[in-house]
Amino acid sequence: MKRYLRILRAHPRPIRFLVGRGLAVSGLCRFLTIKQRGYRVRFHRSNLSEQLWLNRGCRDDALELFRAYLKPGDTVIDVGANIGDVALTASMAVGPTGRVWAVEAHPRTFRFLRANLRLNGVTNVEAINCAVGDAPGEISFTDGRRDDMNRVGNGLLRVPIQRLDDLVAFRGPITLLKVDVEGFEKPVFSGAPAILKRTHCVHFEISRTHFSWFGYGICDLLLLLESSGFTLFRPESNGRLRTVDVRHETDGVENLIGLRSTPEFMERTRWEIVY
Repeated sequence: MKRYLRILRAHPRPIRFLVGRGLAVSGLCRFLTIKQRGYRVRFHRSNLSEQLWLNRGCRDDALELFRAYLKPGDTVIDVGANIGDVALTASMAVGPTGRVWAVEAHPRTFRFLRANLRLNGVTNVEAINCAVGDAPGEISFTDGRRDDMNRVGNGLLRVPIQRLDDLVAFRGPITLLKVDVEGFEKPVFSGAPAILKRTHCVHFEISRTHFSWFGYGICDLLLLLESSGFTLFRPESNGRLRTVDVRHETDGVENLIGLRSTPEFMERTRWEIVY
């Protein structure tokens, strides 16, 4: 009780937080939807859904690059799709002539993803329930309440795992490959050499702590992507990219992007490159 009182005193929207918690615990949340920019997501009992219930614009900054970069007819692969906000944003941007693959390993989170795609009548997204790595088989996966932090390793669940090159049969150019898998990024990219060769832009998360769980560092991942032909950048606010090199480090969690053609990105987005 004392813990919740501390949370309520510090929370900017304590009443909405309490209502949201009550809806989630009771299961009544599933009867509600949350309006986003051009689509809706159901208020499932998931961490991201609860965040959107509290502040439906909390993901706007994170989705800004996808909205600016993607165009009708593009092809997108979203690894670590969670409940589908990136996949739905990409679906809207690429339109009926484009295509999106949304890959989510956790079975319950995958059900929420599928439900959100059905809710919006989406037909250009293929949802795949599978983990992604550098070798096929089966792997353990965590099942915590903070479902957006679930990941490969030391979990009670067993899920199938495939190389991305084998999982996505499409053989054409990939406009955007987004990877957010809580530290398992390097094995994902290591299992996708053919897809990386055809990819124009990669969007990925870095974290020294998360990567250490799997025995590698930030530099190892950045070297892999640089050797695959990508120039590395950190997205900043107000439509800017700042260049980084393979020595880039951070104590927190950051999103970076790799570009095969900087002029193409600038022409698409009108963003500024800061060197």
